[in-house]
Amino acid sequence: MLVVAAVLAGMVWSRLAYWQVVQHGRLAMQAQAQYREFVQLPALRGAIFDRNLKQLVVNTTVYSAFVSPDQVAAGDRDRVATGLSSVLGVDKAKV
Repeated sequence: MLVVAAVLAGMVWSRLAYWQVVQHGRLAMQAQAQYREFVQLPALRGAIFDRNLKQLVVNTTVYSAFVSPDQVAAGDRDRVATGLSSVLGVDKAKV
């Protein structure tokens, strides 16, 4: 029984080593592709009314931009901030 458990444990450990060592490069590329994927989510919703048909919620289109500072190289941050400020129409200091 102990031999069977040792063989099964060896199979599990060898499979884990295969995924972490041999397949590391391919899996890392897949993870980056998923992380950097652009997904557009349409959020079209209807208006919300109370029981007297008074509109409680007004739907408006809102655009947002997000940049994670740790994902931008230190030497490029000033250039990125300048570009974003001109596109967004916001002062560079606020970006």
